[in-house]
Amino acid sequence: GGAAKLSLAAVTPEAKADEPNDRADILFDDFEGGMDKWTAEGEAFVGNPKPNHHDQRLQGYRGKGLADSFRNGGKAGYTTSEASDAHTGKLVSKPFTIERRAIKLLVGGGRHKGKTCVNLVVGGKVVQSVTGSNSETLEPRVFETSKLEGKEAHLEIVDSHTEGWGHVLVDHIVFSDDLDVEPRPLDQLPDYGTMALLAAGDGRPFRSAGIKGSLPEAAFDLGGPSSVERDSSRGKLIGSVGRSLSLEPGKSATVTFVLAWHFNNSQVDTRSGGSEGRYYATRFPSAGAV
Repeated sequence: GGAAKLSLAAVTPEAKADEPNDRADILFDDFEGGMDKWTAEGEAFVGNPKPNHHDQRLQGYRGKGLADSFRNGGKAGYTTSEASDAHTGKLVSKPFTIERRAIKLLVGGGRHKGKTCVNLVVGGKVVQSVTGSNSETLEPRVFETSKLEGKEAHLEIVDSHTEGWGHVLVDHIVFSDDLDVEPRPLDQLPDYGTMALLAAGDGRPFRSAGIKGSLPEAAFDLGGPSSVERDSSRGKLIGSVGRSLSLEPGKSATVTFVLAWHFNNSQVDTRSGGSEGRYYATRFPSAGAV
């Protein structure tokens, strides 16, 4: 009989060009040019794409334009918030074929399901819908569309709510294979803010203990030598403020500390079911200014 020779080889298959991880994102609309991809109904979106005037700071959108149904003349005093919210309308996009696993967009405004929302419509039916968070900060939202690839669809930006938070904000619509939501910048998070601690008194120099460098340590870099011993059993000492006193036996003294805070993104629920920001955020830029 003859001899047989067996050879084994490891072959790495070539990735296909249309594998999900290899497909580039498709920008559907960033609202920087015009509204040629949309058909408008009603009055809420007249003048778009543009940011209207908002009583609270409008943030989270990209570039200069966005879809904004808080309709007014674009400046303070032009009309009231109630009048700006009273307008209704809808933007309907041109049909498109779903070619990626996700549709990613930025959405703000009211949290009214079916009334201040963005709808994904397939086969004449709303298959997914997202809203804002009763906030003037646009936040990332995602439609998961992996099971809808190849189907024709369109988007609806809807404002049919006429009372508090009766508006919707939309920007930067992208078709992508990446389902991860991009993190919001630190200064746009709901709990972002600053605090300040001051030892007030009669003009005598106060002392502080702290570590020079990046935040939060640098917030306590108030100058002057440290007069506070570090207690390692209580964890890392970030910083402190205090005052040195010299007292005779039986004597007392009062030291006043002032604590200020400034959380400009926080929202307070209202009786009407909406929410509103802190008024002081419109007057002061930080806790130090307060």
